Amino acid sequence: MTSLENAVARSSDLRPRTKELYLQHVRAFLAFVGERTTYSDDDVMSWRKDMRRRKISPQSVNVALNALRYAAENAKLAKLAEHARKRRLRIPEATASTTKKSERALTWDEGRELVDACAGVRGRDLRDNALITLGLRTGMLRFSMCQLTFKDVGTLQLTFIKKGGEKHVIQLDDVTRDALVAWMDWLRQHSIEDSFVFRSLGRQRVDPNNDAAIGDQLTPDGLYRALRERARQAGLKDLHPHVFRKTFLAWAKEIGAHPGQVAAVTGHKSDAAGDDGVTTPPANMLLPAWTAKKLA
Repeated sequence: MTSLENAVARSSDLRPRTKELYLQHVRAFLAFVGERTTYSDDDVMSWRKDMRRRKISPQSVNVALNALRYAAENAKLAKLAEHARKRRLRIPEATASTTKKSERALTWDEGRELVDACAGVRGRDLRDNALITLGLRTGMLRFSMCQLTFKDVGTLQLTFIKKGGEKHVIQLDDVTRDALVAWMDWLRQHSIEDSFVFRSLGRQRVDPNNDAAIGDQLTPDGLYRALRERARQAGLKDLHPHVFRKTFLAWAKEIGAHPGQVAAVTGHKSDAAGDDGVTTPPANMLLPAWTAKKLA
């Protein structure tokens, strides 16, 4: 490990989730500039420009820069820490009305159209179908999905890391399990049987049929880019990073799921306001299967 990686890995004041995220960003910086012992302001600027070129959101760019600053400070690289600090982007505050309008839940029909946009047998189709089905039917956060490993996916259950770093176990419904199995079987056919489930694939802009270049871990931003591309194909607009959680909660409420059932899936007590003690079956087992007709 480099000094920057060690500074994060040995930290005792970061939560597991934050530590993993910071390590991911630090390694991305090192891969971009090369593993050296000194880094200039131009290195940081070029990295930031590259992230913006790849259409990574300003908020995510600032998280990456903050991770680099934290690592540099703990590695006693004061100049690099200062470079990372001063290169943070200014983000205008969104009005409450704008935020409320953009963060809407999908309708049943829109959810089905989004899944239908992933129809196909390419690796990219199977991957996107699995991640979108999983997200819509469990409300799982992008970070949690990106952290899933092969050993986390069982025959009937799935274990994931929720916000705060704690592990949570949920039951898998048939639709979600089938989507995950199809994608994981494709990975096994390409000699990948462990580590992360969701991975980056060959760049679609270069070759739409290129699935040969299988990367390591899919990042939350990479997942969001895949989601937006599928939304574009389905003719959907105004998607936001929290669309999975918003949609799952809305659908669960519509079918009359008890707050305790919802919390049993998401793992967040805040989703269980007014809990009446009912915890089974979990809400994701209640959501109807995808059909060719309108879901009700």
